[in-house]
Amino acid sequence: LFEPVAHLLLGDGRLRNAIALLFADSMMFSAGFAVSAILYGLAFECALPGTDTSAENLHWWNMLLGQTLLRSLAPPVARWLVSHVGRNAYALLQCSLMVY
Repeated sequence: LFEPVAHLLLGDGRLRNAIALLFADSMMFSAGFAVSAILYGLAFECALPGTDTSAENLHWWNMLLGQTLLRSLAPPVARWLVSHVGRNAYALLQCSLMVY
């Protein structure tokens, strides 16, 4: 959540930043996993056997990029953004990735 929204919803408590970050992450990750599953299903439905877009290739690329590379890069990037740039930059990145 952006800081003004967190202030409006949670007030001025000591744990406001942590609660806002956990709440926003839980909402974004839930939506992201749902959208990912839907798109993954559509990709498999459109897969053509014997081509570059076969189900085996789609599964291999998903495992290589989505499960390995991106999931290992996401936590350090998120920690760096929050600690060096701020929570608003992290929230902006999350929103832009969901829109993309």
